[in-house]
Amino acid sequence: MADTAVKLGLAFDLNGTPIALEPKQAISEIKKQGFEVELPKRLELGSAGDGIDNILKQLGSTYRVNQSADSGVTVIKSKLPNFNVLTQLYDKVATARLSVEKFHVKIPGDDYLTEKKKTDASAQITSNDYKYTIGLSATWPLTGNETGLTLTGIYFEVSNEPGAIAQEKAAASS
Repeated sequence: MADTAVKLGLAFDLNGTPIALEPKQAISEIKKQGFEVELPKRLELGSAGDGIDNILKQLGSTYRVNQSADSGVTVIKSKLPNFNVLTQLYDKVATARLSVEKFHVKIPGDDYLTEKKKTDASAQITSNDYKYTIGLSATWPLTGNETGLTLTGIYFEVSNEPGAIAQEKAAASS
């Protein structure tokens, strides 16, 4: 008879958006191997304007960025200096679609601690041993007036995982 693996992931709700983090190992292996989860697919969070709306709502504001002529975008934009480049940049930021492209977390288990104690008998697992990668993107819809090469978004990633650090060092040395 084949063994059955039972895994435990995590699920959250962010402003009505369900987020499920996929487990990478069986519950029976967590103590040895540690706890590891990742986002199985891209997670769209909505527009930056919606995010600003949520922050304003949490702070008790009555206006909203993306709803009306007296919305947060209009109110905040009206307080900016009359500088066309700045207002255009603000419009771009407010309409950006935000997404989590990557999310991975690993908290090490006893196997890792055993290896660590080979060089330091008093070693403990600390938050410095936790590994993570988070990749975020912001993209803008095309307006139809673009010609040639057009920037439609940006991508930002932060990681303390060994593979990501090795790639960064290799890129810097070449």
